[in-house]
Amino acid sequence: MSKRALIVVLVLVASGLWLRWYLSPEQVIRRSFMGAVEAFEGERLLAVMSVFDRGYRDSWGHDSEALGGIFAAAFDELDDVDVEVIELEVTVDGESARTSLRFVVSGAADGADGLLFGEPSRPCTATLEWAKRPQGWRITTTSRLDIPELRDELDAARAGSPDLAADRGPGG
Repeated sequence: MSKRALIVVLVLVASGLWLRWYLSPEQVIRRSFMGAVEAFEGERLLAVMSVFDRGYRDSWGHDSEALGGIFAAAFDELDDVDVEVIELEVTVDGESARTSLRFVVSGAADGADGLLFGEPSRPCTATLEWAKRPQGWRITTTSRLDIPELRDELDAARAGSPDLAADRGPGG
């Protein structure tokens, strides 16, 4: 085999390996999630909501429509939002996946700038459950959420809400 043919083969193999990695469910979910974070920072509600399944339900009593309302209210109240994702772990098991993340949210609210939720030494944490749908990977529920500044409110809402995630039935 000539040197030129060997180089072509190596480039094709390397390109194939890179494409396999790039199109892996883990990387697709990671890019989708980070795209939603960028959309949240840019206050683009439809882009944020595009990663959530229409059947989204969580144990705080929220469905996808309620979640959209929460995000819209946040966009009205907050300015110059920056979400720093400190850690994002993606685990895929067939047609389902889980993302575990640690994050800090900064921006402006009520005329003051700075950290809004979490801090580097005490970040917010969340675990999101995903499912493979015909249109792509979608978030079906938030199984864990801890925002230090809202911990009491989140705990009270979870305690007073039926476990809607258990009532979703087949297919979300």
